[in-house]
Amino acid sequence: MKHEIVDFDIFERFCTQIVAGTTVKNSSMSCEFSMALHTSQDTKQIAANREVLKELLKSRGIEHIASVFQSHEDRVFVLKQSRQLGWETLESAPYGYDAIITDKESVAVGVLTADCVPILLYDPKKRVIAAIHAGWRSTDKKIVQKTLKKMQQVYGSSAKEINAYIAPAIDICCYEVDNAVAENFISFKDCIKKEQDRYYISLPCINKNELIRCGLQKRNIK
Repeated sequence: MKHEIVDFDIFERFCTQIVAGTTVKNSSMSCEFSMALHTSQDTKQIAANREVLKELLKSRGIEHIASVFQSHEDRVFVLKQSRQLGWETLESAPYGYDAIITDKESVAVGVLTADCVPILLYDPKKRVIAAIHAGWRSTDKKIVQKTLKKMQQVYGSSAKEINAYIAPAIDICCYEVDNAVAENFISFKDCIKKEQDRYYISLPCINKNELIRCGLQKRNIK
Protein backbone atom coordinates (compact mmCIF):
# COMPACT_ATOMS: atom_id res chain seq x y z
CA MET A 1 0.00 0.00 0.00
CA LYS A 2 1.52 3.32 -1.04
CA HIS A 3 1.77 5.94 1.67
CA GLU A 4 0.10 8.64 -0.41
CA ILE A 5 -3.22 6.78 -0.39
CA VAL A 6 -3.77 7.30 3.33
CA ASP A 7 -1.87 9.67 5.61
CA PHE A 8 -1.67 8.41 9.17
CA ASP A 9 0.43 11.29 10.52
CA ILE A 10 -2.30 13.90 11.00
CA PHE A 11 -2.21 13.73 14.80
CA GLU A 12 1.41 12.70 15.05
CA ARG A 13 1.83 13.29 18.79
CA PHE A 14 -1.11 10.98 19.47
CA CYS A 15 0.02 8.21 17.13
CA THR A 16 0.11 5.68 19.96
CA GLN A 17 -3.54 6.43 20.77
CA ILE A 18 -5.33 6.82 17.44
CA VAL A 19 -5.18 6.19 13.72
CA ALA A 20 -6.24 9.16 11.60
CA GLY A 21 -6.04 9.94 7.93
CA THR A 22 -7.64 10.84 4.65
CA THR A 23 -7.75 8.97 1.37
CA VAL A 24 -6.77 10.73 -1.83
CA LYS A 25 -7.33 10.09 -5.53
CA ASN A 26 -5.20 7.34 -7.03
CA SER A 27 -5.42 6.85 -10.80
CA SER A 28 -4.02 3.32 -10.52
CA MET A 29 -7.07 2.20 -8.54
CA SER A 30 -10.61 1.62 -9.80
CA CYS A 31 -12.74 4.80 -9.83
CA GLU A 32 -9.59 6.66 -8.71
CA PHE A 33 -9.93 5.05 -5.27
CA SER A 34 -13.37 6.53 -4.63
CA MET A 35 -15.24 5.31 -1.53
CA ALA A 36 -18.65 6.68 -2.57
CA LEU A 37 -21.45 4.13 -2.84
CA HIS A 38 -24.06 6.82 -3.52
CA THR A 39 -22.80 7.84 -6.97
CA SER A 40 -23.34 6.30 -10.40
CA GLN A 41 -19.99 4.50 -10.24
CA ASP A 42 -19.81 0.71 -10.23
CA THR A 43 -20.65 -0.37 -6.67
CA LYS A 44 -18.52 -3.52 -7.00
CA GLN A 45 -15.47 -1.42 -7.78
CA ILE A 46 -16.23 0.93 -4.89
CA ALA A 47 -16.65 -2.08 -2.60
CA ALA A 48 -13.23 -3.33 -3.72
CA ASN A 49 -11.71 0.06 -2.88
CA ARG A 50 -13.34 -0.03 0.53
CA GLU A 51 -11.91 -3.48 1.13
CA VAL A 52 -8.41 -2.16 0.42
CA LEU A 53 -8.89 0.58 2.98
CA LYS A 54 -10.45 -1.83 5.46
CA GLU A 55 -7.45 -4.14 5.26
CA LEU A 56 -5.05 -1.23 5.71
CA LEU A 57 -6.92 -0.06 8.79
CA LYS A 58 -7.10 -3.61 10.10
CA SER A 59 -3.31 -3.74 10.02
CA ARG A 60 -3.37 -0.75 12.37
CA GLY A 61 -5.73 -2.39 14.87
CA ILE A 62 -9.06 -1.12 13.52
CA GLU A 63 -11.81 -3.75 13.66
CA HIS A 64 -14.83 -1.74 12.49
CA ILE A 65 -15.58 1.23 10.22
CA ALA A 66 -18.60 3.46 10.76
CA SER A 67 -19.98 6.16 8.48
CA VAL A 68 -23.23 8.07 7.99
CA PHE A 69 -25.46 8.96 5.02
CA GLN A 70 -24.72 12.67 4.69
CA SER A 71 -27.37 15.20 3.73
CA HIS A 72 -25.73 18.64 4.13
CA GLU A 73 -27.45 19.17 7.47
CA ASP A 74 -26.28 19.76 11.05
CA ARG A 75 -27.11 16.50 12.85
CA VAL A 76 -24.46 14.60 14.80
CA PHE A 77 -24.56 10.82 15.20
CA VAL A 78 -23.20 9.32 18.42
CA LEU A 79 -21.80 5.82 17.92
CA LYS A 80 -22.27 4.04 21.26
CA GLN A 81 -21.18 0.56 20.21
CA SER A 82 -18.04 -0.67 18.51
CA ARG A 83 -19.60 -1.98 15.31
CA GLN A 84 -19.59 -1.76 11.53
CA LEU A 85 -22.01 0.85 10.22
CA GLY A 86 -22.64 2.18 6.73
CA TRP A 87 -19.65 0.38 5.27
CA GLU A 88 -20.80 -2.74 3.41
CA THR A 89 -24.01 -1.12 2.14
CA LEU A 90 -25.35 2.41 1.86
CA GLU A 91 -28.61 1.30 3.45
CA SER A 92 -26.86 0.47 6.72
CA ALA A 93 -25.68 4.07 7.19
CA PRO A 94 -27.73 6.30 9.53
CA TYR A 95 -29.48 8.83 7.28
CA GLY A 96 -29.39 12.59 7.65
CA TYR A 97 -26.20 13.10 9.65
CA ASP A 98 -23.09 15.07 8.69
CA ALA A 99 -20.92 14.26 11.68
CA ILE A 100 -20.19 11.14 13.70
CA ILE A 101 -18.50 10.84 17.10
CA THR A 102 -17.48 7.96 19.37
CA ASP A 103 -15.25 6.98 22.27
CA LYS A 104 -15.15 3.32 21.31
CA GLU A 105 -11.77 1.79 20.62
CA SER A 106 -10.90 -0.24 17.52
CA VAL A 107 -13.52 1.56 15.42
CA ALA A 108 -12.85 4.15 12.72
CA VAL A 109 -15.42 6.85 12.02
CA GLY A 110 -15.37 8.75 8.75
CA VAL A 111 -17.14 10.97 6.25
CA LEU A 112 -17.12 11.19 2.45
CA THR A 113 -16.18 14.42 0.70
CA ALA A 114 -15.37 15.74 -2.75
CA ASP A 115 -15.20 19.55 -2.59
CA CYS A 116 -16.61 19.83 0.93
CA VAL A 117 -14.43 20.05 4.02
CA PRO A 118 -13.59 16.93 6.04
CA ILE A 119 -12.75 17.83 9.64
CA LEU A 120 -11.34 15.41 12.20
CA LEU A 121 -11.49 16.13 15.93
CA TYR A 122 -9.77 14.34 18.79
CA ASP A 123 -9.99 14.80 22.54
CA PRO A 124 -6.92 13.00 23.99
CA LYS A 125 -8.17 13.21 27.58
CA LYS A 126 -11.59 11.68 27.01
CA ARG A 127 -10.40 9.59 24.05
CA VAL A 128 -13.24 10.86 21.86
CA ILE A 129 -13.00 11.19 18.07
CA ALA A 130 -15.22 12.91 15.53
CA ALA A 131 -15.46 13.16 11.75
CA ILE A 132 -17.35 16.08 10.19
CA HIS A 133 -18.58 16.73 6.64
CA ALA A 134 -18.74 20.51 6.24
CA GLY A 135 -20.17 21.76 2.96
CA TRP A 136 -21.37 25.36 2.81
CA ARG A 137 -24.86 24.42 4.02
CA SER A 138 -23.59 22.43 7.00
CA THR A 139 -21.04 25.13 7.74
CA ASP A 140 -23.77 27.75 7.68
CA LYS A 141 -25.81 25.58 10.07
CA LYS A 142 -22.87 25.45 12.51
CA ILE A 143 -22.04 21.76 12.13
CA VAL A 144 -18.66 22.28 13.81
CA GLN A 145 -20.18 24.06 16.79
CA LYS A 146 -22.87 21.41 17.18
CA THR A 147 -20.37 18.56 16.98
CA LEU A 148 -18.24 20.15 19.70
CA LYS A 149 -21.32 20.73 21.83
CA LYS A 150 -22.30 17.07 21.46
CA MET A 151 -18.79 15.98 22.50
CA GLN A 152 -19.12 18.18 25.57
CA GLN A 153 -22.62 17.00 26.46
CA VAL A 154 -22.11 13.28 25.92
CA TYR A 155 -18.47 12.81 26.90
CA GLY A 156 -17.58 15.87 28.97
CA SER A 157 -14.97 17.09 26.48
CA SER A 158 -13.36 20.50 26.84
CA ALA A 159 -12.82 22.61 23.73
CA LYS A 160 -9.35 23.61 24.96
CA GLU A 161 -8.27 19.97 24.94
CA ILE A 162 -9.61 19.12 21.48
CA ASN A 163 -7.29 18.86 18.49
CA ALA A 164 -8.53 19.42 14.94
CA TYR A 165 -7.34 18.61 11.46
CA ILE A 166 -8.94 20.28 8.45
CA ALA A 167 -8.30 17.93 5.55
CA PRO A 168 -7.95 18.92 1.85
CA ALA A 169 -10.99 20.63 0.31
CA ILE A 170 -11.96 23.22 -2.26
CA ASP A 171 -10.67 26.68 -1.35
CA ILE A 172 -11.02 30.37 -2.13
CA CYS A 173 -9.02 30.11 -5.35
CA CYS A 174 -11.83 28.31 -7.13
CA TYR A 175 -14.94 28.03 -4.96
CA GLU A 176 -17.31 30.53 -6.53
CA VAL A 177 -20.67 31.16 -4.83
CA ASP A 178 -23.49 33.59 -5.41
CA ASN A 179 -24.07 36.71 -3.34
CA ALA A 180 -26.72 35.05 -1.16
CA VAL A 181 -24.32 32.30 -0.05
CA ALA A 182 -21.47 34.75 0.52
CA GLU A 183 -23.70 36.88 2.75
CA ASN A 184 -24.19 33.90 5.07
CA PHE A 185 -20.52 34.20 6.00
CA ILE A 186 -20.16 37.96 6.17
CA SER A 187 -18.69 37.71 9.69
CA PHE A 188 -15.74 35.79 8.21
CA LYS A 189 -14.48 38.63 6.01
CA ASP A 190 -10.96 37.21 5.71
CA CYS A 191 -12.43 34.04 4.19
CA ILE A 192 -14.28 35.83 1.37
CA LYS A 193 -13.07 37.64 -1.70
CA LYS A 194 -14.89 39.50 -4.44
CA GLU A 195 -13.61 39.83 -7.98
CA GLN A 196 -15.80 42.10 -10.09
CA ASP A 197 -19.29 40.62 -9.52
CA ARG A 198 -18.09 37.20 -8.43
CA TYR A 199 -17.74 35.92 -4.87
CA TYR A 200 -15.35 33.24 -3.64
CA ILE A 201 -15.23 31.70 -0.18
CA SER A 202 -12.82 29.51 1.74
CA LEU A 203 -14.70 26.83 3.66
CA PRO A 204 -11.48 25.62 5.36
CA CYS A 205 -10.85 29.18 6.58
CA ILE A 206 -14.43 29.63 7.80
CA ASN A 207 -14.41 26.35 9.69
CA LYS A 208 -11.01 27.04 11.23
CA ASN A 209 -12.31 30.36 12.53
CA GLU A 210 -15.46 28.62 13.77
CA LEU A 211 -13.31 26.16 15.71
CA ILE A 212 -11.40 29.03 17.31
CA ARG A 213 -14.63 30.84 18.17
CA CYS A 214 -15.79 27.65 19.86
CA GLY A 215 -12.75 27.63 22.11
CA LEU A 216 -10.15 25.48 20.36
CA GLN A 217 -6.54 26.62 20.72
CA LYS A 218 -4.95 27.80 17.46
CA ARG A 219 -1.96 25.58 18.09
CA ASN A 220 -4.26 22.56 18.18
CA ILE A 221 -5.63 23.13 14.68
CA LYS A 222 -3.90 21.93 11.53
